[in-house]
Amino acid sequence: MKNVPIYRCPKCGRTVEMPEGRYYCKVCGSSAIMVKLTQDNLFKETTDIPFYDSMLRNPDYFRRAKGLTFHIERLSPDEYMEKIAEMQRVSVSHEWELIDKGSVEHLLNLIKEGEKLAMPVIDYAHKLQEGRNRMAVAKELGVKKVPVMIVKAC
Repeated sequence: MKNVPIYRCPKCGRTVEMPEGRYYCKVCGSSAIMVKLTQDNLFKETTDIPFYDSMLRNPDYFRRAKGLTFHIERLSPDEYMEKIAEMQRVSVSHEWELIDKGSVEHLLNLIKEGEKLAMPVIDYAHKLQEGRNRMAVAKELGVKKVPVMIVKAC
């Protein structure tokens, strides 16, 4: 993985992959300094999965009625893979092998078009994870920490 940051113009939305540095947008000129995409502007505050987004909006209901709690934890891509490998009782290398390169390229293209990625989820109550490919994207872009929804049974 190349680990080259992506920069976006705040005026026109143009994106470029460039080494670490400070850049002006070639389209908008010197009045537009490109913004490096980071964990703070790369991920949404939602999962885009109705069940988990409902939990984000109604935590008390899910605690009382479903016996589920959650918290948001900032994890590195490697920490995420370690946690899901442990949960699934497989090796970390196995989790990395499951990365779909086509999905990663698609997600990178969405980012370049100005889209934010959905927050990953680790659901210990149901032994599910959703976000392996997004974490591969974060690692490729050099993002150190990503917000992750951690779900557990009460």
